[in-house]
Amino acid sequence: MEYEQNRDMSSRILELEASLSALEKDLKRVQDREAAAKLAAEKATEEVNQLKEEVKGIFDTCVCCMILIENHVEFLFLFGFAIFYSPFGLGMLLR
Repeated sequence: MEYEQNRDMSSRILELEASLSALEKDLKRVQDREAAAKLAAEKATEEVNQLKEEVKGIFDTCVCCMILIENHVEFLFLFGFAIFYSPFGLGMLLR
């Protein structure tokens, strides 16, 4: 009887060790996935920040271009106005 109890106990210990081993492997897989997900999130965050910087640079360039265009349009308007209405300008020829 004692032999059977020991055998049952040994069998149960082996089952628990196998379960523990399986759980440890599962834990390792979960930790590996978690680390990979964290790395992917960090990389994605880096890429988003880089894209934000690129967009900011493009936006700043667009703003500069718009300011230059506005200044040139204003200059051309004033220059054309001055030529048209000057005593010797185009306006004089059309009168």
